[in-house]
Amino acid sequence: SESVIRRTMDVEDEILAELEDMERRIAGMGKTIEEKDKALEENAKVLEEKDRALAEKDRLIAELQGSR
Repeated sequence: SESVIRRTMDVEDEILAELEDMERRIAGMGKTIEEKDKALEENAKVLEEKDRALAEKDRLIAELQGSR
């Protein structure tokens, strides 16, 4: 009976260790996702700035062509 209790406790300890491992991995994945979201937001801002610059360039080209 004592050996059954000991084995049960060992199995419980293993399960707890695995769950803690999973929690750490999930937390790490969450952090990675947050970092990727932030990078995507920054990329979107850069693309918006490039779009504005291209629109301004197109406007200037059209203005120059119109003045000829």
